Amino acid sequence: MEAGYRPAEPPLLEVEGLSKSFVSKGLLGKATTVDAVRDVRFSLARGQAIALVGESGSGKSTVAKLLLRLERPDRGQIRLAGRDVLRDEPHGASLGYRRRVQMVFQDPFGSLNPGHDVLHHLARPLLRHRRATPADVRSKAAALLVRVGLEPAQEFLDRRPFELSGGQRQRVAIARALAVEPDVLIADEPTSMLDVSVRVGILNLLAGLKREQGLALVLITHDLASARYLADRILVCHRGRVVEDADTETLLAAPKHPYTRALLAAIEGLEADEKPRPRAAEPTAGGCRFASRCPEVFDLCRTSEPEPRAAGAAMVRCHLYGAAAGSEPVAASAPAQT
Repeated sequence: MEAGYRPAEPPLLEVEGLSKSFVSKGLLGKATTVDAVRDVRFSLARGQAIALVGESGSGKSTVAKLLLRLERPDRGQIRLAGRDVLRDEPHGASLGYRRRVQMVFQDPFGSLNPGHDVLHHLARPLLRHRRATPADVRSKAAALLVRVGLEPAQEFLDRRPFELSGGQRQRVAIARALAVEPDVLIADEPTSMLDVSVRVGILNLLAGLKREQGLALVLITHDLASARYLADRILVCHRGRVVEDADTETLLAAPKHPYTRALLAAIEGLEADEKPRPRAAEPTAGGCRFASRCPEVFDLCRTSEPEPRAAGAAMVRCHLYGAAAGSEPVAASAPAQT
């Protein structure tokens, strides 16, 4: 974790009980309801970063879409600076909300229009949100490029995306998000499509924005190594649920949930040293969603979904930390604090 800017109170962004389901139809027309996100809760202050970590299908990108108001949740609350935005803006996000909550997408190749130069990509948000006038838009766009480490800025302004490297494209995408002076930046796998040699540079850029300017960051990633580098707190997601929530040092030093331990084993190369374990039976309705893959599964896991419980400094959703183990249920009305 970076030293420097310390979070202010109260939290800038609060998410409570956020849930979203989708209806999927099969080849025979039978409808199936899929819980993409269920009861996600967290809070985030200025100058803090949280990471939503999990494999594909864990629901983390759906959380990002809900925060961006690209999808409407079935239930739950999103509060920005204490204001309930879903209540106050029931028909979609206002221009003011979109200014304050911005996104950096995973694919720097697809997020920029190849038909336009860099100046066009930066000028549009600057003018739309009245952060520049036609007379000074070029100079302000150049200042944004300097801010993200692209110099000489005047030369980059006239280039098109295909004339840039992947890392340079992602820096332009970050500059575009910063153009409107956001409070919250959501970064969806911002380094996954970049060469290893340039990933650290992008993570350093984001860490600097968090530390020096008090930007609040939500990092969406499958990579615990990136989360370790940038995030103050990690939420581990599995099939729409947050199964573990703790500060970064606590979670990485003593992971509680078997799924978290499996993710750590993957990045540390420990899986090759583990003995093969028999695959557990699929859980029945209402069972733990990780039961079919869990090496520590027992009968209760297959019939009852665990509630989130406090286990030391962490919140964990696992029967290993049930009432018999001395943990306490987490209050349903209170989001986990960062």
